[in-house]
Amino acid sequence: FKPGQQPHNTRPIGSYRISRDGNLQRKTSNDKGSNSKRWRCVHELIWVEANGAVPAKHIVVFKPGMHSTALEEITLAKVECISMAENMRRNTLHRYGKEIASTILHHTGISRRF
Repeated sequence: FKPGQQPHNTRPIGSYRISRDGNLQRKTSNDKGSNSKRWRCVHELIWVEANGAVPAKHIVVFKPGMHSTALEEITLAKVECISMAENMRRNTLHRYGKEIASTILHHTGISRRF
């Protein structure tokens, strides 16, 4: 593009979209580089607005069973800031034991041996 021009599909700051991970995101800037510099998850923005910056090695996630992509449903009561270690514990299959983890992997179509 010539200087000052942008692609026809460029969205304005403040626009919303749903990410590949199924999270509602808001465009916060037009910075060059990766999309992570321009788009931020709404649930993280809500937590940061109320509590300040996310501490190092922590992430903002929805509380279990409270995920939503509807803007009006994403509230401070539905999100929490957890450590990356806690996030790993919540999302690892090893907490279930070999038999249950193997069943889960089989039903999801992932092939893996324990």
